[in-house]
Amino acid sequence: MLLPVIVGLVFQTPTQPTASPQEIYSLVRTYKVGDADRYESIIEIEGQYSAVVRSTVLMTVKKVYPNGDADIETRAEKSTAVVMGQATQVPLPKPTTSRYDKIGMEYKSTRGIGGMPNFMRFVQLAGKQGLKVGESVDVTDKSDDATVNGKFTLVAVKEQVANIRGDLTVQAKTQANPYTLQVESFVSVTDGKPLVTSGIVKGLVSDPGAPRVDQIRFTVSRLSPAQKL
Repeated sequence: MLLPVIVGLVFQTPTQPTASPQEIYSLVRTYKVGDADRYESIIEIEGQYSAVVRSTVLMTVKKVYPNGDADIETRAEKSTAVVMGQATQVPLPKPTTSRYDKIGMEYKSTRGIGGMPNFMRFVQLAGKQGLKVGESVDVTDKSDDATVNGKFTLVAVKEQVANIRGDLTVQAKTQANPYTLQVESFVSVTDGKPLVTSGIVKGLVSDPGAPRVDQIRFTVSRLSPAQKL
């Protein structure tokens, strides 16, 4: 299940900075049972066939573990696709529950549209260590399905919202050559929740027999609690 997105959404950051250049900011998640967030997404796929997929999901914390992990249910609410100019309704999968660690990274990757890896989870690696404004940190992560290397830079923090940019290289076991992920995120430093995330993926190889993918553009946006379907 891919997390959601809204392309073209303008995230308004405050004009008055509240960050000290020497302050260390943590992006560790603060989970609470029953806490629910709705996300919207638009994913633009360029390649052998062009496609735009828009979806909405509701993510609800079901259990919190003593070490800070959480079980989160993801329930798809709406999904549509436009492939080569033709609109189609996408069948909704059944709700799933996965375990996430304290930085919001899913332990076991799920698979998204066309069987492509869920690259979105690697964005959460920005929370592996504390960040200072203007400084970059190197990140490395190895899981059963991929090895990730790259860096994240904390650009600014304004009114408890961190602006982070990342450049990652992902060597997935499903393909011979690595793919790249360039991302920019706005994250709440009070609870680690991602507010808006956008980026570009290049070099991702789809499953055998699937259409060629040249690049993917995405934006992920958290809706406020007042926004209902």
